[in-house]
Amino acid sequence: MSITAEDLRIRRVGEPSIHSPMARLLQGKARSQHYVHESDRVLLDDTVRTTVERRCEAIDLPSLEPGGPRRTIFFDPARTRAGIVTCGGLCPGLNNVIRGLVLELCDNYGVTDVFGFRDGFRGLVGGASPVRLSHDMVTDIHNKGGTILGTSRGNQDPDEMVTTLARLGASLLFVIGGDGSLRGVGLVKLMGRHSGFIACYAALASHDVDLVLIPEVTFALSGDHGFLSCLRRRVSKQGHAVVVVAEGAGQDLFTYDGAVDASGNARLADIGRLLRERITADFAAAGTELSLRYVDPGYVIRSVPANGWDAVYCLRLAQAAVHAAMAGRTAMVVGRWHGRFVHVPIALATGSRNTVDPNGDLWMSVLEATGQPEHFRLSVRRRTG
Repeated sequence: MSITAEDLRIRRVGEPSIHSPMARLLQGKARSQHYVHESDRVLLDDTVRTTVERRCEAIDLPSLEPGGPRRTIFFDPARTRAGIVTCGGLCPGLNNVIRGLVLELCDNYGVTDVFGFRDGFRGLVGGASPVRLSHDMVTDIHNKGGTILGTSRGNQDPDEMVTTLARLGASLLFVIGGDGSLRGVGLVKLMGRHSGFIACYAALASHDVDLVLIPEVTFALSGDHGFLSCLRRRVSKQGHAVVVVAEGAGQDLFTYDGAVDASGNARLADIGRLLRERITADFAAAGTELSLRYVDPGYVIRSVPANGWDAVYCLRLAQAAVHAAMAGRTAMVVGRWHGRFVHVPIALATGSRNTVDPNGDLWMSVLEATGQPEHFRLSVRRRTG
């Protein structure tokens, strides 16, 4: 997809005209540079070749609006009511973001009315009452996993949600979206419906993984060059093996029945169960003893407290989101690009799916670390005659 400057334009609900209360935190000339100037931009391209190929002046290169506090804001903190909702699946750091939003809104901008909607977007329909969030209420929630507001999947009526927000007089809504002995095989199924990033990074971080299966790379189970044969050879050589599989891997091995989940996504077939059954049968057919341990830690991983790095990242995301919202930015998400927090239009952020490139350096690192073949494929025998 060719991204243009127009694709990166951030919408506003109006022109900022109110002097930001952040000024009291940024007294003195030395610290005033903390403000983000409107002319400050972060270039999209990260290579000389890509930049040159655009054949335009530097000022016209596609660039992103950086995150951070502005000198003037659109919403008057004294008249602002903010809502927070967590939706989709769980992940570490949700409570950190909730805490960061509340503290930034209350302590640094002076917003006194901050509400949390329970159970995801479901909390915005059916007349449910939100919970008031305060500094004291969220002080220690970053030490807990999950989300204090709860979450849910599935679509809700947009008109009914807007009606709820209007009834409460909400000016802002923050949406946070959010595993010499018997031959041993460890089979671990991790999150990753369409992308294998978690499986790849888990394998690289553990140093003990022998085979990795991801949605972006199809594989054959049987045959001399298939997954099962490779696994048996690895176990025969070293006495054990660890296999990591993303939940969306190998879906072409199943017949899709048309089922969907609450969010309207195609319901995945259970690749973990299939591999467990086929590995067990394959070793039995070869007369090889096997001790198979299957682990599916998906929701256990999702609900643990954030580690130190993620805690910092989530707090800074929350701060950048508040700065953007108070300055009147809308229809955008906060992300990180070239080491800086930036504003990304929702249409661009959701326009394509980020996947592992089978020809990229991440997958190459996995292949190097595990020593597995580039492809598990069926045997191809030449006819003789």
